Amino acid sequence: KLWETPKWKELAKALSLKKQYALFFTGSGEKESKLIFEAFGEIPGENLCDLLTIEQFASLVRGASAIISIDSFPVHLAAFMNTPVVALYLYNRFTPLWIPDVDKGVFLVDRNRCSLINFPIEKRIQDLSSIEPSDVLSSLDLLL
Repeated sequence: KLWETPKWKELAKALSLKKQYALFFTGSGEKESKLIFEAFGEIPGENLCDLLTIEQFASLVRGASAIISIDSFPVHLAAFMNTPVVALYLYNRFTPLWIPDVDKGVFLVDRNRCSLINFPIEKRIQDLSSIEPSDVLSSLDLLL
């Protein structure tokens, strides 16, 4: 997705080294399948891109130790199921509307783009460059 592939790879490698996490990579479509292959191809884990029904995805979220996502659907589903969640969001004036009110959640927002909030939405979609894999890891440690 919009987070840089090397950062996804660094995060997955760090999680796989902890040995306490089984990693599942989800998504849909050719673009996300390619990203999963590029970022996680060498990382031990299960590539479930395009393989899950909505019911299977919900079951995976319900049984997960935690969810890490930049998509709002998995974030809100995890919040609903009380599954710990670390979410990475781009900042814009609507960001607070997309953050669910949960006790088991950490929401990392890219602050580098705050000055762009008055631009049309296509100009705001940039990257998540200010969020590092270490931020996600420390957030997981707080939740688990």
